[in-house]
Amino acid sequence: GFDYRELRIAASAARGGAALYATGRDATFPMPDGPWPATGAIVAAIETASGTSAIAVGKPEPALFEVARGRLELPADRIAVVGDTPGSDIEGGRRAGMSTVLVQTDSPRRDVAPADFVIGGLPDLLADEGSRRLR
Repeated sequence: GFDYRELRIAASAARGGAALYATGRDATFPMPDGPWPATGAIVAAIETASGTSAIAVGKPEPALFEVARGRLELPADRIAVVGDTPGSDIEGGRRAGMSTVLVQTDSPRRDVAPADFVIGGLPDLLADEGSRRLR
């Protein structure tokens, strides 16, 4: 939960010089009953109320993906980022030089996917046809 009191405290702290970090800037995230507000909506409220800008450290910033790549000990061209949000998951993988796979969570929208591959759902990654296309 997030409420007005927390917004007021966060904005006041940022105006007072506290560093403001954002783990992500997604405005919404997909849910069965439609999109719900996500971290980006809260970050935008704090930025607006405080007059400061957050330092983003999560998707789509490449640092997050580089940390993961380092832990895998693989070159970027051997990793595929799988996600359902073009603006964060896919853009982040792209910025980090990795292949990208967009999982469609709502009606097919191939026209907005800047991804290398587009699949209908995660089970498609394991299907013979899907795994052949990704190799």
